[in-house]
Amino acid sequence: MNVAEKTLEPDDELQTFFKPDDEVLNIFNASYNDQNGFVLLSKKKFLFVSEKGFLQRIYNLDLEVPYDRVDEIRCIGNKLTLLVEEKRHIFKSSYASSIKQDIENVKELEIMSVQ
Repeated sequence: MNVAEKTLEPDDELQTFFKPDDEVLNIFNASYNDQNGFVLLSKKKFLFVSEKGFLQRIYNLDLEVPYDRVDEIRCIGNKLTLLVEEKRHIFKSSYASSIKQDIENVKELEIMSVQ
């Protein structure tokens, strides 16, 4: 698992975190470790970007996980749990079930493309 320390400015393109063969598929409001921000789902990885500030927003890439490292995904109510290499990452989002479904769909497509 990679934990990036790059700070995003509001006018930065999120695509800078992705290689040319990857792209953002969906973005959801969420919180992680008591930080508000966004879950970004791409073709290849899951990211959490926290957001701070009021007049000037600062964005930090707090978590980056390739889907092949996600061992388990659970969703109960508004809580989404990712198990990654025996470590639990818990997110809160009113979109938790949609995030889970999107990750499962991408992982399934990834498996099908390898076969």
